[in-house]
Amino acid sequence: PLRLAYVGRGLGELDILISFGMLPLVGSYYVQTGTITFSALLASLPIGLFTMAVLYFHHFLHWRADEAVGKITPIVALGERRARVVGAVLLSLVAATILFDAILNVFPWYSFIAALTVIPILNSLRHATGDLKSYLKLMAANLNGDLQAALIIVVALLIRGFTHL
Repeated sequence: PLRLAYVGRGLGELDILISFGMLPLVGSYYVQTGTITFSALLASLPIGLFTMAVLYFHHFLHWRADEAVGKITPIVALGERRARVVGAVLLSLVAATILFDAILNVFPWYSFIAALTVIPILNSLRHATGDLKSYLKLMAANLNGDLQAALIIVVALLIRGFTHL
């Protein structure tokens, strides 16, 4: 909804973080409780960052074509090698926010297991070296990791909810 991608300079990824992470989660929390809390904002970060990673890694599939037509995506702007480093940092932020949320009891302590879902993605990123097939494997690993982390967090929250009845 923010359309930051049209500004350029990689702001489309920031748009995804806000529009598919923060706004839906914090907005839903506000509608249900009438308040906005720091915990709701913290809970939105892993979801938003993982969704941002989906978009970011998708750019690898067509970065050469983007470069050929003058489209400045983050991968084109950074170059393939540096963009992979940024991808690893992004995945590390996903894991760190999950751990941080578990430590602060935003998520149950046992939800830290969800942070482990970035390991296969990092491994796939390490092996993604220029060819389309390796980038498709990276996309698959990222989507699987995103889904697995979400399911782990949901189950952890359900367990905590049912044990507090």
